[in-house]
Amino acid sequence: MRWRNAIAFGIILILVCTLAGVSGPDSEDSQAVNVQTSLAERVDHEPISIDGNADMLAQKSANSWTGTGESDSPITIADYRIESYDGCITIHNVDLYFVIDNCETADIDREYYASTGIKLDNCSNGVISNSLAHMKETGIFIKNSKHITLSGSTVHDCAAGVSVEDCYQVTIHDNNFGWNDFVGVNITGTNQCTVYANTIYSVPYFGIMCIVDTNTYLSNNIITSTNLEDEELDHVGILSYYSVNIAIYNVTISDCATGLEMQNTGGAWIWECRFLRSVEYGVYLHPDTYNVTIVESCFLPSEGITAFDAGEANSWDNPYDEIGNYWGDYNGTGYYYISGPAESIDHFPNRITCDYGDGNYTGSPDNTTTSNTTELGDGVEPLVLLISIGSSVVIILVAVLILRSSKSY
Repeated sequence: MRWRNAIAFGIILILVCTLAGVSGPDSEDSQAVNVQTSLAERVDHEPISIDGNADMLAQKSANSWTGTGESDSPITIADYRIESYDGCITIHNVDLYFVIDNCETADIDREYYASTGIKLDNCSNGVISNSLAHMKETGIFIKNSKHITLSGSTVHDCAAGVSVEDCYQVTIHDNNFGWNDFVGVNITGTNQCTVYANTIYSVPYFGIMCIVDTNTYLSNNIITSTNLEDEELDHVGILSYYSVNIAIYNVTISDCATGLEMQNTGGAWIWECRFLRSVEYGVYLHPDTYNVTIVESCFLPSEGITAFDAGEANSWDNPYDEIGNYWGDYNGTGYYYISGPAESIDHFPNRITCDYGDGNYTGSPDNTTTSNTTELGDGVEPLVLLISIGSSVVIILVAVLILRSSKSY
């Protein structure tokens, strides 16, 4: 089905070029920004649009924003509530150090249009913290930028939670993304981006989507679809498409159609992850996916196929330490054989302990025992309202559905 892959890739590439342009940031080393959050009561404010350092400094003076723009004194835009049909906070072409803290952005009538809550374009040295974006087509859009951090924020009821395109060294951590119609986190055309310690829930299509990215690191994220009705379960926890050198560590994915799906991805390392209650596949590796290592991970009760490998030269164990993965459907004898034409084998199944999800699973070469523990979804509260997908999102969706239709059962 190479023609399907070509069509899908072409559609996605056209959309990426249209939205994000083709130029990218350089690769200077990042510097830390000292952020002190206020968490004060938010006040209503008009939309903010800044273009260039001079404009940033002028608006700083006009609005009495603190900071000088140096690394130890970032300009701070804080404590605003901004509602607009258009972009709420938009910053272009700024390399001063700045912080957007404790700001809320939304559409006026709570029905999202083709606009963003917070948009950074060709910026560097910026931080978005403790903020809320909702009822926008894209909650937070970071484009053609470098050394940007998004932390401690919530994005819900958008088409896309956060979209990072053509960026270098963007870090997304300790955020909540829920009830976004298409994707929680979109990483496209990036280099050295890190996504860790986020909670992503109730996204019908993709939790994290990595496309044409290099050196992406995903760790300690929780992705779940437990709050969706069964008919809406077309959810992929993580999609990796034309990724190079992606690392996925200690991620828990539950109640999705497919936990992890990879296509045309090479040099991936997945370890100490949990794939729980997958409806179709725990992990699905398409053809042209190669040199992927999956080890010390837990595959617990699934309605579908635990893992499927149609790629090349992929590994499902560590022969040096004689450790593989934990398989909930392992019969306790011999090797564990991965489904799919690759004929992959885990030579050391169930030699690790999994204490996540529905039980405490203790593995050994010959036996398996379980005991009750806390449900994964405890404490994750649903947000409200699931709404229709914006036009640009539909373009990506068509491409991905073409991609996914090439699966072999």
